[in-house]
Amino acid sequence: MAGIRLTHVPYKGTQQGLTDLLAGQIDLRTLSIPIAVPMIKSGKVRVLGNNGLRRSPLMPDVPTLDESGLKGFESSNWNGIMAPASTPREIIMRLHDEIARRVLGPAQRERLIREGYNIAALGPEEFAAYVKADTAKWAKVIKAAKLKPE
Repeated sequence: MAGIRLTHVPYKGTQQGLTDLLAGQIDLRTLSIPIAVPMIKSGKVRVLGNNGLRRSPLMPDVPTLDESGLKGFESSNWNGIMAPASTPREIIMRLHDEIARRVLGPAQRERLIREGYNIAALGPEEFAAYVKADTAKWAKVIKAAKLKPE
C-alpha cells in the first residue's frame, strides 16, 4: 500500500527484535503498545503510527496510519475462540455469551485495555466474516508481493 519494499526478519521473540531495533541493526519493527509506550516516552524509539484502525487509549495522541494518509491500512493481531463447524448453534451461542460476559466484565475489560487490546466483542457471525475478510486481505498482499513459503 505504501509502495515500499521491506525485508522481513523472522525473530523468535520480541526481545531480540527490540534489541536489534535499539542497536540500529534494523530500521523499524512493530511493537505491542505496552512495550512501545515506555520506549517512546524514554526517547529510545520514535513512533511512526498506530497500525490499527482505531487510536489506542494508551497512546491517544498517536494517529493511525490510516489517519496519516495510508488509507485503509490495518495490520493488527486478533484473538478469537473457534469451535468445530459441526458444533450446534445453541452451544456456540452459550459459549459466546459466557465468554463475552467474563471477558467484557469491568475488571477483565480494564486489564485487556491496559495490555493494549482494542476490544471488538464480535458475535459468531461477525467474527466469521472478519476472519474471512482478513484472510482474503492478506492473501492479496501475499500474491501482490509474490511471497513464497520458505
